[in-house]
Amino acid sequence: MKSLVQSRGPIHVGLDVHKLSITAGVLEANATTPVVQRIGSDDAAVRQLISKCGNPSRLKACYEAGPTGFTLARTL
Repeated sequence: MKSLVQSRGPIHVGLDVHKLSITAGVLEANATTPVVQRIGSDDAAVRQLISKCGNPSRLKACYEAGPTGFTLARTL
């Protein structure tokens, strides 16, 4: 499993949540273009994505609130 993040500083993660998938955009510190990927909507896929982002204390995350976002909030 390769890390998505190579720089120091805050890491911004945006998650567009759907029933069967999540589209994630990860923006490193000092970057202008996010890395975008689609993952499964299950806990294991979310945990794997977050583990690729390095130190969790550097993460700034936002996600779509709604019926599919509540489970995600608990996982995060």
